[in-house]
Amino acid sequence: MRRNLILLLVSLSIVFRLFTPFRLYISGGLALSMLIPVVALYTIGGLYKNRRFYMAGLVSAIPLFLSYIGVEYFEGYLPDSIGLMFAISCMEYYLSSNDEKFAKYTLYATFVSLCLLSIISTPILLTTPGLNRMVMSMKAEGLDLPLISYFTIEYSNVHAVPILVMPLFFLYQHLSRKWHKVIVLVAIVTLYVTTILSNASTPMFMLFIYIIFLWLYNSKQSTEKNFLKIGGVLLLIFAVLGSGAIPSILRAIQPYLTGTMQERRIDEVIFFLETGETSGDMESREDLYGSSIDTFLSHPFSLEYSNNNIGHHTYLLDHLAAMGLFFFAPFAILLYRRYLRPMKWMKAGKVYYIMAFSAFLLLAFMKNFFVATSAMFIVPTFIIYIERHLINKNHVNKNIYQKSGKCA
Repeated sequence: MRRNLILLLVSLSIVFRLFTPFRLYISGGLALSMLIPVVALYTIGGLYKNRRFYMAGLVSAIPLFLSYIGVEYFEGYLPDSIGLMFAISCMEYYLSSNDEKFAKYTLYATFVSLCLLSIISTPILLTTPGLNRMVMSMKAEGLDLPLISYFTIEYSNVHAVPILVMPLFFLYQHLSRKWHKVIVLVAIVTLYVTTILSNASTPMFMLFIYIIFLWLYNSKQSTEKNFLKIGGVLLLIFAVLGSGAIPSILRAIQPYLTGTMQERRIDEVIFFLETGETSGDMESREDLYGSSIDTFLSHPFSLEYSNNNIGHHTYLLDHLAAMGLFFFAPFAILLYRRYLRPMKWMKAGKVYYIMAFSAFLLLAFMKNFFVATSAMFIVPTFIIYIERHLINKNHVNKNIYQKSGKCA
């Protein structure tokens, strides 16, 4: 009964966070919808006995403390802190309880919500490409949102796709039934198409690179064979880059992207490759990154109280500038230790988790979307569940956990 209640609260919270049409009927309450499951996990889920839960609480508390003492960058950070606490709590609960049902239904809640909303969003984004990006800007300016925006996947969630999709790649490569593989493949393609229609260049390009890597990678082959294959492709890519052929290749692709944001981005990339100078959006991003870097370098150990001196375009650099090394170092170390913790329960899935972590790092350096941070703590639950309860039941890698026993 207790586990079912936890499962219900967590699943409802995930659906409410990802499936935005519900926001039409329930305004606000996003932070509360995540706080209630955290309390349930702490009390009836037994996390109050887990010291690592308190370390997770410390990670979430640092930004809130800084907001309290007047650091403007962290004003309104409460939903993000609770979101991080929620994601870490879900991971710690699964690692300590090994509750198969919990992992299974949180996986369903996450990907059914994402894929269903992506399908609903497709005709809208085909009519108005990048609408969700415009909606994000409207929210930032405090403008009223059009009704149609509630039926479009949030732009921040699109940027979490390269992280969240890794368990699907892992599952696809280890499924034996063809129709199961088709379902997972449809989910992957649906999410990828959404990144294209959202004019989200960064996750779109990242996913393209990861798809190539995973197409080459074969978990059944030796590390040496995988290394030779992937290394050979990388050498070929570097040879193409060194030959100066990239601008010609991009110009050949550009006509297929007429009228999209990617068309303009290609112009900017070609200009950069040919002149070594940035322009347009690339130039703007460079200025925003530079703002946070300059702020940090001006006082590396102390806080930056003013919001005006931070670029607001890169999660890690913005946090570094606002916190200074004195607060950023423990925040980053605690966060990093949370990321490393699940790896000891992984074997076949470890490479997918490392790829998800690399996607997070790239997004954290290039973007300032907090959802990607929370997504990193949902992913290990799914990967361990797939490895332990699905792959092992199909007699693949069945000795993974014989030594480790029950998760603790």
